Amino acid sequence: MRTAGKVNNEIFEGLKTFIKPGISTMDIDAYVEEVVKKHE
Repeated sequence: MRTAGKVNNEIFEGLKTFIKPGISTMDIDAYVEEVVKKHE
């Protein structure tokens, strides 16, 4: 649970600067997938 929380925090913090007007949900999904894979 602790590790999952840290990964979620990293994702949400990163999304604060990643999401901009015009970005697609596919781009957001790819970003989240990249972060999750980094922690496997």
